[in-house]
Amino acid sequence: LIGFGVLFSIILLTASGAQGQSNDKELLPDRLGENWQAVNPARVLNGERLSSLADADVLREYRLQRVISRVYTDGKIKSSVEVFELNLIPTAYGLFTFNRGQLPPKSREFHQGRYVVRVSNTAANTNPDQQIFEALKPNLTGGEGELPSLSLHLPEADKIAESEKYII
Repeated sequence: LIGFGVLFSIILLTASGAQGQSNDKELLPDRLGENWQAVNPARVLNGERLSSLADADVLREYRLQRVISRVYTDGKIKSSVEVFELNLIPTAYGLFTFNRGQLPPKSREFHQGRYVVRVSNTAANTNPDQQIFEALKPNLTGGEGELPSLSLHLPEADKIAESEKYII
């Protein structure tokens, strides 16, 4: 009976580890849309490894859970894709607004649910960014909370476009 309990625990641990790997693959699959093929396996940073990132204290404040990254190519352009997974929809929106105006060159960010997606290209054309994000959108599901409504009530007069920041 004890042996069965140990075997059952090992099966549960193996299954949960496989589920985490499968989840990473679903977020950043081998192919995105018709044109984009993965160049490398997905890389995952979570837990203690997140402290090695730039702005680790800010990312911790916004409750970053993990970052999954992968490089894709369409044969001409290489694009690096990073998916920042946060715990709640409002915290993802907060990180998205915090990063505005601070992105590396040739990079754009998008947010969907509890995810922030950063796409960095080798080309100046921003169209591949949008194509990649649209291909990822169906994978970016789940999360609790709603987008903060405060930004919808800010006056438009004299407002600098996309300058508002949502602070947790």
